[in-house]
Amino acid sequence: MIENIIIWGILTLVPLIPTTLLFKLFQSSASFQNVKKGIKLGGAVAAYFILVGFAFSSWHFLQPNYIDKSEEVKQLLVGIWDCEYQIKDIDNPETGTMYVVQDDNNNIVLHGVDSRGNTWQAGNILLNKNKMIFIFNSTLSGYIGFTWVNFVYVDNKIDKFFGNWVIISDTTPKGTLSCSLSEL
Repeated sequence: MIENIIIWGILTLVPLIPTTLLFKLFQSSASFQNVKKGIKLGGAVAAYFILVGFAFSSWHFLQPNYIDKSEEVKQLLVGIWDCEYQIKDIDNPETGTMYVVQDDNNNIVLHGVDSRGNTWQAGNILLNKNKMIFIFNSTLSGYIGFTWVNFVYVDNKIDKFFGNWVIISDTTPKGTLSCSLSEL
């Protein structure tokens, strides 16, 4: 534990040396002000506070009991998901299937097919205990879009997830998505 405090102290204090030197050598006119809160920072000092903020935010990674929850979430997501999606301003919801697998590098891979036979593949998946965001592209139509969903847990398992999606195009279709684990 003492080693972690020393490492964190070094991460926090060592950047102060070049910050001080840069501040003395280059008098910068760049600044940040928040008059209501009484904050006024400039140049290298502002950069130092950004580094200190990063050090504070990374403290939990140095804890001996830190567990990466995304690994647990990946295992909970693996399976076949029955999905229903609604296109904005169209009354009839459509259905599809999402397949979630783990590859040899322990990354999750998402792909699916909608009720019209359009297939899609996800890339750039961001994941935490409560949310998932991914970019998808259709293998047939060539469209690209974003999806962001929230997980619903029941008995420490992901029972459902729901959220929104948008396709990047001239008409920009968008809508909602709701998926539940298939009973297969």
